[in-house]
Amino acid sequence: MRTKHMSSVLLLTTTGLEYFGQQFFSTVYQSNNNQNVFLSPGSIARAISMCTVGARQKTLDQMLHVLDASSKENLIQTAEQIMHVFSLAKINV
Repeated sequence: MRTKHMSSVLLLTTTGLEYFGQQFFSTVYQSNNNQNVFLSPGSIARAISMCTVGARQKTLDQMLHVLDASSKENLIQTAEQIMHVFSLAKINV
């Protein structure tokens, strides 16, 4: 039951990362003439979100905009929730 609740919370908070991932994949796919593409939009979004820790001013604003996040704290909270859900999945395997 707890895992289901955490998944619901995660779905509400990752919308920005999901949107980024969909847009990123679509752009890469179209720019490769619709060839097969192998990448992890979620991993790329999380990597960019980690880079926001050192970003300042306009760069930070642009990164937050691309990831549809209101703040660094919002991204940190989302990352913590994702890691928590992964840890629950590991326990239940």
